[in-house]
Amino acid sequence: MPELPEVETVRRGLTQLVVGKTITSIDVYYPKMVMNGPVEFTKLLTGRTVTRVDRRGKYLLFRFDEGLTMVSHLRMEGKYFGAPADTPIDNHTHVVFHLSDGQLLCYNDTRKFGRMIVIHTGDENTVGG
Repeated sequence: MPELPEVETVRRGLTQLVVGKTITSIDVYYPKMVMNGPVEFTKLLTGRTVTRVDRRGKYLLFRFDEGLTMVSHLRMEGKYFGAPADTPIDNHTHVVFHLSDGQLLCYNDTRKFGRMIVIHTGDENTVGG
């Protein structure tokens, strides 16, 4: 499981990669990973712009316009990476965010333990465990 310094490093990298970009579409390949369910998750985030990426403990908080936050926990082996739009998706990439600059933000998790949920900004205390 990534420790706090590693999660902070991930947060900094994600900040450079996604802040100011809009999600144009989302592909969910493993529905259990998104706690809102894939349809609602996609509906809530498509068309939203990332305003910043924060960290609270080992949780990553993707802040979006219009008062939404995506809370993500990497669990044991989860990782985010940016990729060109034509990158083939491997078997361990479970969620792909298509960004307004033509890039992809991919979430890869060999063990499928990671979780994501979209909440209203300010409700972060309702998520955790």
